[in-house]
Amino acid sequence: MTLPISHKNLSGGRKVYTLAIPNLGLFEALDIPATSLTDQEWRLITLARQSYAKIWGGANVYRKIENDPFDGRPPHNAQYPTTHQIAKYVSPSGREKFFTNRKVTLNPGSPLFDDIVFWQVSQTPLWDFIKKKLKAPPEFQIAAISRTGTYPYSVRDKSELDHDITAISWTLMQVATTQADNHTYFSCQLCAEFQDRVLTISTPDHSLTKLNFSKTPDVLGLAPSQPVKLDRTNPYVRDHIFNFPGYWTNNSDLFTLLSNLAADSRFSLPDFSGIVSRLPITAPAGITDLIKLLTRPRYCKYLIPLINHPGQINPRLTGDQLRQGILDYVGDGPFSSTLIPKNWRQSALNLLQSAFAKYSSGK
Repeated sequence: MTLPISHKNLSGGRKVYTLAIPNLGLFEALDIPATSLTDQEWRLITLARQSYAKIWGGANVYRKIENDPFDGRPPHNAQYPTTHQIAKYVSPSGREKFFTNRKVTLNPGSPLFDDIVFWQVSQTPLWDFIKKKLKAPPEFQIAAISRTGTYPYSVRDKSELDHDITAISWTLMQVATTQADNHTYFSCQLCAEFQDRVLTISTPDHSLTKLNFSKTPDVLGLAPSQPVKLDRTNPYVRDHIFNFPGYWTNNSDLFTLLSNLAADSRFSLPDFSGIVSRLPITAPAGITDLIKLLTRPRYCKYLIPLINHPGQINPRLTGDQLRQGILDYVGDGPFSSTLIPKNWRQSALNLLQSAFAKYSSGK
């Protein structure tokens, strides 16, 4: 079955893609050069990006990247010829929801994007391995996809319908950004939850279609002894780990670390009193159950003040000791993904095919 995706070129290098899915609604994805963005579109992108801080916390760090050169807006357009994607979903009743994404290309001599700089292989920068696979100049051969946003955003649990609308909208943006793309690779970084739970379509027979975020070691042909890991010597990486722990840490490892500190009497319930007062639900009475709740991805943000405590948390533990424990014993939350654009596009089309079949059947 051929998907009924229509494509139209607009002025200013803009492109629009539309997909109508029976029994669900209309999806539209705009692909817009940064230099062609209208003020209204930029305001919408800014609003949508605020969903990241609402989900994961880290508002202070988030404010540092509001004026991000990788957005490719003047005066940074000479360094980064960026395109922005805006997807719009319109329900049969007229309800609208928006999703955003960007694709960053760089010119030689420009600083690399975080999706590469954040990562290393056995203390060697990841870029040293990637650029060996690329024609000269290597900067022209690679782009990064990032900065997902949603507007309006709700913190409540999503229904299956809302989940699918998100997956379809984001995936249609990938179809838009891979049209006639000449890059060798796309780089991105994401936690497994996005691949395994968010950007998926399940069918009534319980089959699951998900986007294929190919892992960087597999694409580069790295040996098992060459894992790609976050560069924890990078201060900006540490900022992300400490201020977005739900996303940037392995939550199981974080639970183990905090539980061990509690078992060694270096943590007690009074240390969490300020956190408990801010929770949107009734906190468990026992410290182990409380730590289990606070190390769930969407609840880790309530730990941020404790993780970033500037001095003594209590007579037995300092903020510096807690942060060092996280760096030493808690693994990475996200993984590095390197995508081959034509394969990535096919993966996106496969997911949209599954979604179209699911809702067209009316089941």
